Amino acid sequence: MKVSKFVLLWALFAISYIVFFVLVFALFPEREVYFFIRERYDIFIEENVWDNWFMSIVLLLSLVINIVFMFLSLAITQRLRRRNNLP
Repeated sequence: MKVSKFVLLWALFAISYIVFFVLVFALFPEREVYFFIRERYDIFIEENVWDNWFMSIVLLLSLVINIVFMFLSLAITQRLRRRNNLP
């Protein structure tokens, strides 16, 4: 793989990770999840502990979504190249 392709893939991974992070952070209901966990397990979670846990969950979920996205997009690209006999 040429260096330019490697850099392009890395940039695509970084940009898509930022997009997925913003989407997950915007769409994942922090307050509802907090109250659900608090009511279900009947515990009090300190604010700084909750912030750390929530941000870790959002970051990991964004990473997993991004890995799946990259895997599927590269698999589809390879399949299309093989079908059309492109290099």
